[in-house]
Amino acid sequence: MSPAEEDEARPSSRSRAAGLLLLLPVGALLLAVAVGAVRSLLKPAAPAIGALAPSVALATLDGTPFDLPALRGRVVLFELWATWCSGCQAFVPVMRRLDSDYRARGLTVVGVNIGEDIEVVSRYVQAKELRYPQVIDGGAFVETYRLSGTPAYVLIDRAGRVAAIGRRMDAEVVLRENIEPLLAL
Repeated sequence: MSPAEEDEARPSSRSRAAGLLLLLPVGALLLAVAVGAVRSLLKPAAPAIGALAPSVALATLDGTPFDLPALRGRVVLFELWATWCSGCQAFVPVMRRLDSDYRARGLTVVGVNIGEDIEVVSRYVQAKELRYPQVIDGGAFVETYRLSGTPAYVLIDRAGRVAAIGRRMDAEVVLRENIEPLLAL
């Protein structure tokens, strides 16, 4: 091959640069996928059933810190909810019944709002006549218990151990089947 033919066969620096530019988005996408995979591997898993329930910094609607360890000796049902969540709205009567039926036997229902404005949450709680404690989660509860949507729940036994994590809300009968044995202990 003559030197002139070799020059024609060799890609120009412009075409090489254009090819590299086309590879950049693909490389960036692959890097993002790899970083996401590593992050998910590094995140702690949800607490295991039977493990001591991690205490998460939460505050009630009036700003008082919520103290999970202070509820040791009671069964605690955390309900993750939002004012805009239609599934959560459907469970309002269920949560009120569970609170009413089991409070005297040792159940504490705690509503965990997913970080909405306190005024909005307070009006909703008042309108729905929710008498059990309500807390606002800035994301720590959701992250700790690895919840991804509403409604969901976490059930803690009298010894402060995780008894169940529902990444969606179970039917009332299933919730009662989970709660009643814990109250009997």
